[in-house]
Amino acid sequence: MEPDLRFGWTGTVGEVILGATRSEGGTRSRSYRIGGGTTLPFMEKEVASPSPLIAFEICDDPQYWSPIVNDFCGELIHDPGAWAKTAETTYGADLVRLCLTSTKRRDFSEISELGKTVETILASTTLPLVIEGSNEPKIDSEVFQKCGETGQNERLLLGTAEAGRYRSIAAAALAYNHAIIAQSPIDINLAKQLNILLKEIGVQKDHIVIDPYTGALGYGFEYSYSAM
Repeated sequence: MEPDLRFGWTGTVGEVILGATRSEGGTRSRSYRIGGGTTLPFMEKEVASPSPLIAFEICDDPQYWSPIVNDFCGELIHDPGAWAKTAETTYGADLVRLCLTSTKRRDFSEISELGKTVETILASTTLPLVIEGSNEPKIDSEVFQKCGETGQNERLLLGTAEAGRYRSIAAAALAYNHAIIAQSPIDINLAKQLNILLKEIGVQKDHIVIDPYTGALGYGFEYSYSAM
């Protein structure tokens, strides 16, 4: 008798749509329905899990990045639009992930410039866009509002929401119909609680992408898989 590789689990991972094509009211060349898996990757018996997507990460201020990365990318790092286009045309990325590293500067106030950067990225690539915000509570509300407004109808993925700060990003997602990265340390109960907090203020479950916030070092893959 062959073993049941699903371990008797009958659940399904929730699905979230990223990106909006012209027929869906956006300008992206494609949209993705992520999630939907019925078992762990590589443990499929009959139904294959969805293929993974690869996001190419860029930023709007390279001074905070490793000199090794900056040297490799060359002049591209000073032109986010060209960088995003290269991610699509040269490296074959599925998505572009924009990190707003400029907001790490002390007393940052150039909110309007963030909007221009997002506009440039959206005009330069047709791929769905992930935007990581400031991680600075004092300006989060303005940052997410501007990014959400600029990317209206494009179904962006905005990050990140955490238990201690989620209202600003949730407000932008609700106002402009974007999805949210819900990040919590690798603990089922903490992830569940953050989902509850987001749903209580109106964020639908099909707009929430859970980030269990772990990696190969520290926790280790074995612990991560076992816990999650």
